[in-house]
Amino acid sequence: MTSTPKKTRLSRSARAGIIFPVARIHRHLKACPTAPKRITQGASVYLASVLEYLVAELLELSGNAARDCQRSRIIPRHILLAYANDGELFKLLRHCVVPEGGILPNIHLAFLDKNQDDSSLPNTSISREKKKKKKTASSAATNVKINIRKSTLAKKGQGSFSVTGTPTTKAAALKGTAVTTLSERVLVRGQKLTVVQGSIVNIKADAIVHPTNASFYMGGDVGKALASAGGQELRNAVADAAKNATLINSGDVTISAAPNLSASHLIHVHSPNWNAATQDACIGELDQAILNILNLADQQGFTSIALPSISSGRAGFPKQTAAQTILAALSKFFRQTTTTSLQQVCFVLYDPESVTVYTTELQQIKMTEGVTTTSDDMQDTFSLRDQSSKQYTVKLTTAALVIQLQTDDNREQPRTIKNNTQVIPIEDIYGCLCMKDNRNSIRCHLNLYLYSLQKASGATLPFSKKSNLQRSQLLLTYAKFNDFESNFGVVTRWHQSLKRAIYLKQNLPLDIVTTKRDKRALVFINPAGGAGKAYRLVMEYVVGVWSEAEFTYHMIVTEYAGHAREFVRSIQLADWTGIVVASGDGLLYEIVNGLMSRNDWQEAIKLPIGHLPCGSGNAFITNIVRYSKQPIMKTMEKFIVQAAVIIATHNVLPFDMALLDICDGQRLFSFLCIEWGVVADVDCDSEQYRFLGETRFTVEALKHIIKPRSYEGYIDYIPYDAVDDTADSNQITTDTTIAQLHRHLLPLNEPIPTDSTSTKWRRINGPFLHVLITSKACISKDVIASFRSTLSDGYLSLQYIRADRSSRIHLAQTFTKLSDGKHVDFDFVELLPVRAFRIVPADTSGNMMVDGEKVPYGPVQGEILPSVGRCMGRLPTANEVLLS
Repeated sequence: MTSTPKKTRLSRSARAGIIFPVARIHRHLKACPTAPKRITQGASVYLASVLEYLVAELLELSGNAARDCQRSRIIPRHILLAYANDGELFKLLRHCVVPEGGILPNIHLAFLDKNQDDSSLPNTSISREKKKKKKTASSAATNVKINIRKSTLAKKGQGSFSVTGTPTTKAAALKGTAVTTLSERVLVRGQKLTVVQGSIVNIKADAIVHPTNASFYMGGDVGKALASAGGQELRNAVADAAKNATLINSGDVTISAAPNLSASHLIHVHSPNWNAATQDACIGELDQAILNILNLADQQGFTSIALPSISSGRAGFPKQTAAQTILAALSKFFRQTTTTSLQQVCFVLYDPESVTVYTTELQQIKMTEGVTTTSDDMQDTFSLRDQSSKQYTVKLTTAALVIQLQTDDNREQPRTIKNNTQVIPIEDIYGCLCMKDNRNSIRCHLNLYLYSLQKASGATLPFSKKSNLQRSQLLLTYAKFNDFESNFGVVTRWHQSLKRAIYLKQNLPLDIVTTKRDKRALVFINPAGGAGKAYRLVMEYVVGVWSEAEFTYHMIVTEYAGHAREFVRSIQLADWTGIVVASGDGLLYEIVNGLMSRNDWQEAIKLPIGHLPCGSGNAFITNIVRYSKQPIMKTMEKFIVQAAVIIATHNVLPFDMALLDICDGQRLFSFLCIEWGVVADVDCDSEQYRFLGETRFTVEALKHIIKPRSYEGYIDYIPYDAVDDTADSNQITTDTTIAQLHRHLLPLNEPIPTDSTSTKWRRINGPFLHVLITSKACISKDVIASFRSTLSDGYLSLQYIRADRSSRIHLAQTFTKLSDGKHVDFDFVELLPVRAFRIVPADTSGNMMVDGEKVPYGPVQGEILPSVGRCMGRLPTANEVLLS
């Protein structure tokens, strides 16, 4: 009986197809037992071992995340989940940007096993040097065959990725000839935009773009690399091109041969220079330069070109500005050019900053074919992917998508129409994508993503507290024609018509539908918000939803208090579709006051604001969901998904604000509430329990119920009158000043006359246990302060409890009824609608809170600004009832 040969054990790196000589590193570490020697002489070896461990650990955790999500391939979101859920990796990698691909380091020649050969490596698409010597029998016996199947791109380039250029030979590792594919996007007509990292001289393309000047100077990183690789023959070819053509103006292009390079031609372009004083002109020159390059490549019949980051080097262009301009020019070219031979544009980058910028911008860009769709209903025949034998008639109207089963003879079944027809409201469709079938090269898919409210098992009332937000996916297959291009053209028109129906259902203006779809939302994440899980929650629950909805965004993690306020004061309003805040209400307070402190605040405040509930209070998004008459999801995870869907398919809704004067001379703007008394004490003193999340309010409330404090002072107010001259959004123009918003308030140091015969002002004397002035219904997710209030009522709700007419029992009863808003039914709780107010405390110390943020203690006054702000919300529907 022959013994079975023992299998060689593979490390995690070998199973992942990554070249790390673990055994050789281990021998070096054993030879360097002392820490000082390891850090000095063996520093590079020590670093390599650390890299091996980190990469292997990250790949293992990413694989676990992929399995948990029931996916067979690792996508960037799984990598984010991997280190977001690991404490140590999160501290190390939380500021890293993960592009749509992986980046592997070049391994030094000395670290590679001498017996290692290409036969043990996966197949890649890079150019490599063939070995002149054949491997020996002994070395072949020790090598292990690693079979790795490259993952294919899905969702038009969004999602899956594959590393196609790891170093596969000693020469490649030493000379840096490796080229790594980082991201790829497939356009509507099949063209590909690819971002790779490596040397541009190693790219296999019909032409390489050479940024230069009027004298064809081969300087800069690209020029030097080309001159070094091409040698004297390339320099002679460039000199001949300089004799036959001129590059006088910025953006001029010409072409020459490219001897000794992997590409056959060089396209020389006079790259524009950046000038901050004439930014628009510089951007226009770069845009024209890219169009000239593409037109020249198309005239020459090229199918592929390699493009560096033009003008972002010595020319001085900001990298992000250059990337956005170049990608916008590409989008314009492929939309305007119906037939072109150009099929692939490869962005070749080297430094990490450019890699991050281009992969991020490429992920955000939206390339559309420019097919015009009418408002007429569309109808065609589709099949479901799992039921290819059954045909369905699919009809798209402005209100719904109707799917009806057909019989074998193409006639509808009259007896079971109810069972064979599905009507999907447009409101439930938050995203759709065109996809190519991996098994059949002819078929195309229209993938619909749906979120709908459904009653959970055991629920009896419609949209009761047991309702769930249910996600579903519908894959419609189209294969009417015998070629892929025809099928894909039909599916593309369906995709655009469906997206247009979704946008029009939001009641957005036509200019927003047609022009702002290529712009992005500005997303701020507060990493310290709530229990400190904001970043992880966004990565885990929001990014996937927005990817399916094709909602584009730019993400910023705030670094200090006031960071968001400073940032929004300097942004270009035309660049953004809105602002989204992933935090509690405190960061929203910064955003609102930052926008109102701009010189163009009249336009800035019209920028819609969205809210992801990643903090403790989350009052703003709670009021938005409540206004839509949807049930508020109980768990944090489902609540975040609900908010992400609303933001992705939002209506622009107005909301009230309040203009405030504080005792220290500040002028603030409140979107939520002003607190004085026990609620302010709970809100302020619970900051020490922030790690508890929403539970911190309950803990602190118990302490203040047991030992309440009364506040001396008085409140002046103007009762609400439906007919009033208070400034609203329709009366605000570009010439309106902040001072003109004051219609009822006097300077804070002047007394207010309260004679009922000569003024509208009234006075309430203290002492008080509780004073709350709100412009919304909810002041947190679990507290309904004013049940009848909505987003834009045009008045403030003043409620108070007098200390001389209530006790601790009354205070406890108030807190127990805050969750449903029924505390106002008690006789000791008084509620008034007001236009303006002034609170004057007689005490010298205490807590005064505005939108959950502490302000100096002392007199404060304010008045309502009706419908001044804009938010990302959803209009209420008729079949949804408001929860009590």
